Amino acid sequence: MAKNTAPTLNLLIKSSAYQFILVETLHIMAFAACWLNNLPWIMQIALSALVITSGFYQYKQPQADFYLRYSDKNQWSAAFNHQHYQPIAIQTTTVITQWLVILHFEIEQRSMTRLIFRDSLSRNDYRRLIVELKINH
Repeated sequence: MAKNTAPTLNLLIKSSAYQFILVETLHIMAFAACWLNNLPWIMQIALSALVITSGFYQYKQPQADFYLRYSDKNQWSAAFNHQHYQPIAIQTTTVITQWLVILHFEIEQRSMTRLIFRDSLSRNDYRRLIVELKINH
C-alpha cells in the first residue's frame, strides 16, 4: 500500500479586501433603498440609521482571521481566535469557485459558514485549498 506523501496543508485565512468592498457596497445600496421608497419619512430615517449602524459595525469588526488545516490523515481542522485546532466536518453544501469558497462545516455539533475570498490567501494557497476541497470533501 502506497503511503500518502502529501504535506499537511496549513492555511491562515486573512480578511479580504473583496469582502470589505462587497459588504460596504451592499450597505450603500441599502441606504439608497431606504430613501427610494414610499415609506413615511420617519421610517426612512429609522431604516437609514440601522443601515449606517450596521455599516460602521462591519467596518470596525471585519471577519476575524482563522486557521484551516488538512492533515495527511484525511482530517480537516480549524482554529479560531488563536485557540487550539478543533476537528471540523466539511459539508456537501460547500461552494467552490475561482473567486470565492463558501465553506460550510460542522464544529462541535454547530453548523458554521465562512467566506474565503481569493485574496484571503496567496494564489498558490488558494489553488491548493480548492484542490483539497474538491478531492477530499
